[in-house]
Amino acid sequence: MNKIFTRLFFLLFVYFLSLPAFAQKDYVKGYYITFQQDTVKGYIQDKNRSRNPDKVHYKASPEAIAVKSLTAFSIKEFGLDSGDQFLSAIVAIDKASIELQNLQTAVSTNTVIDTVFLRVVNKGAASLLYLKDENGKEHFYIQKQQETPIELKFNKYVKEEDGKKVIATSEIYKGQLFTYFADCPNLKSSISGLEYKFDNLQSVFELYNQCQGEGKQDYKAKSQKINYQFGLIGGVSKASLKFEGYNYSALTNSTFKSPINMALGITFNLVLPRSHQKWMIYNELLWKPYTSKVDYTEKRSDENYQTSQTTFKMNYIGLGNMIRYSLTIGKIRPFINAGFANNISLTEVNKQETYSRLYTSERRTTGEGIDDLRKYEQALLFGAGVSNQRTSAEVRLEIGNGISNFVNLSSQKKMVNFIIGYYFN
Repeated sequence: MNKIFTRLFFLLFVYFLSLPAFAQKDYVKGYYITFQQDTVKGYIQDKNRSRNPDKVHYKASPEAIAVKSLTAFSIKEFGLDSGDQFLSAIVAIDKASIELQNLQTAVSTNTVIDTVFLRVVNKGAASLLYLKDENGKEHFYIQKQQETPIELKFNKYVKEEDGKKVIATSEIYKGQLFTYFADCPNLKSSISGLEYKFDNLQSVFELYNQCQGEGKQDYKAKSQKINYQFGLIGGVSKASLKFEGYNYSALTNSTFKSPINMALGITFNLVLPRSHQKWMIYNELLWKPYTSKVDYTEKRSDENYQTSQTTFKMNYIGLGNMIRYSLTIGKIRPFINAGFANNISLTEVNKQETYSRLYTSERRTTGEGIDDLRKYEQALLFGAGVSNQRTSAEVRLEIGNGISNFVNLSSQKKMVNFIIGYYFN
């Protein structure tokens, strides 16, 4: 079985070496428009960024070697067939922090002028544009006709209330929208309760464009929602158990043998937005039984010796949580992941059978292998594998703190798993 796992690791390693061949799949059909109003079609690298790009890369064809860098200073607009559109604009950006530890005691602004790519959220009679700056702060802009985009202002600050400091918000954006959308008075109630969030603002801009008449909205970006993935997983595992300590020679001087065990469970994953499904929070609930047995002999002479057989059997149910990163965006997606597991034993076998002989005297006893057995194990998880839309295969290493609760007897359990998965969505 160890040879099988070694071969699997080797195959994965060879597969990862071939990853440069997938790089061209980042390029999708698209276009850019120059300041002279010329439209150039070709292939643009699609990073599906959560933050706005400083520059993008263009190729005339997927096989082309020549790559052109485009910035907000060199083009007016670019778009991707995969969905995103960006406009170049010179805008005022309020850099005032909204992070709790950096809040001021009054509404403050820190406005800078910059030339940036703004992502189009809605395009129509009123366009909503989006920018996430280098500090991770989100900015939203409104543009009517061909006017300069204006930032919809939102800030947080600290104020005193009944002798206590509380966090307050400055929701200037609502007043701005009341003014810009004054020709659609039915939107007042929607604006009054409007949160400064992507989906909420997108919805109210869509309502305004509908109010202006049919055909007044030309484009709507996909919303930034977390996608969910549910599936079944199963596989096989091979484990090793090692003890270190004093006065437990039957454990510390032995090599514990473990048969191949089965594993079965479910997985529920959160696929993060704006990442081409490359980043995922992977969660699993896995039943993973574990059996280990060892024979040990302590011999002083042919007539004075002791033999023992120690058996541990744990039926673990483990909750695993990992961060998974897929290395390409093709149909076949190699991935790596790391995280931790919390394993709880539902049933245990903790037995040591001993036979001792001193000349003509013989004795057989049965007791516990460890007096204080740990039923809750914590472990680190590391894995690599490949997946497509519905299935996955992974080789995983699990390193846990074992089954001993004694201070002077430490234990470590290493488990290598081969896991396959099937996903329903």
